[in-house]
Amino acid sequence: MTGKLKRRFVVTVMLSEFIVLLFMIFMTRQVSGFVFRNEVDSLLDYLAANDGYFPHRTREEGASSLDGFFRGGIRVDTDTAIKTRYFFVRSDADGSVTEINTDNLAGLTAAGAESVWKQAYSLGKTKGFWGSYRYLKAAGSGDSTLMIFVDYTQNRQAEHDLLLAGASVGVLCIVISLPIAVILSKRAVKPTVEAIEKQKQFISDAGHEIKTPLAIISANAEVIEAENGPSEWIESIKHQVSRLTALTSNLLTLSKLGEDALRVEKTEFDLSETAREAVASFDAVAMTAGKTLTAEITPGVRYNGDPGSIRELISVLTDNAIKYCADGGEIRVRLFKKGKNTVFETVNPVDAGVKVDTVRIFDRFYREDSSRARATGGYGIGLSVASATVEAHRGTIKAEQKGDTVTFTVIL
Repeated sequence: MTGKLKRRFVVTVMLSEFIVLLFMIFMTRQVSGFVFRNEVDSLLDYLAANDGYFPHRTREEGASSLDGFFRGGIRVDTDTAIKTRYFFVRSDADGSVTEINTDNLAGLTAAGAESVWKQAYSLGKTKGFWGSYRYLKAAGSGDSTLMIFVDYTQNRQAEHDLLLAGASVGVLCIVISLPIAVILSKRAVKPTVEAIEKQKQFISDAGHEIKTPLAIISANAEVIEAENGPSEWIESIKHQVSRLTALTSNLLTLSKLGEDALRVEKTEFDLSETAREAVASFDAVAMTAGKTLTAEITPGVRYNGDPGSIRELISVLTDNAIKYCADGGEIRVRLFKKGKNTVFETVNPVDAGVKVDTVRIFDRFYREDSSRARATGGYGIGLSVASATVEAHRGTIKAEQKGDTVTFTVIL
């Protein structure tokens, strides 16, 4: 149990860190993309306001210097004009190209620029991406339309590098935190383990202490019956002693299996024969209740597990199916191989309108709130024992209801 709690603690911590890392990567991508796009968009707005030119390169001012100033979160100065890779295409009201400027993109020809412009222009958008360019469509001088394209390659690379760096740091943090989480897990689960161990010890001690007075009460009832003859009071005493004895036995079984689920003594045995004997012991019970018990057990099925626990598992599920089967119904019990797995299954009809809580039904002391559930007796602990037994053998158990039919399936 300690190891299981520690593993859950470590998995929870690491999963939380992984989720935080994914969130950080997502936010880094979103924020960096926004920042870089904002910078380029500010530059596009600046160029559009100056008819596609930086002020120091206008035809009127020639090569005069540009005083640096901030605009839209970026600093625009003479170096900006030199470093910015862009081109623009001017067109008239009819959509005909009147000017193509590729001075800041030495590797791009006018024909290439016009080809990019045509494809971006056909989209009908004022701003967006086309290939490796971020573009802006704005009104130029006179009646012209100006489309400015800024090379976004370096910005994309910067986004990628920033994202990679953040992800690398995050993964490194997770790797470093793993041994720390493992070391701290023992201290973190210690109070819970101590509480569970005390509870387990209490159940075990109480169960053994209760056995002695129950045995004495049962013996005294037998003596009284022998001396005075049978009576309804003695039968009531014997019935309640029997119920308490079964409850004590189930509590001790739960205490053992619930805390030491992986310590059952396993051996290979004939599961088919075990299942046949366990189910056959309920033939009289089903017949007395006016129900039909049908067993479909594949012969020769062998299994490596605890024979006693598996026998108890089959008995609990068969008994449960008989108890909650509709009057006059048929209970079908099946055992068969499915690939590498062994499947045990009980199928029984229930009264019309009855809804079974197939999730909570395996909880300890849970019972359906119905007259039939109260009439069958028991403490709602049998299916908990079955679930613990299946977990001890690393199998799965589930309950399903389809219409008025309930199916319990165990896969081992």
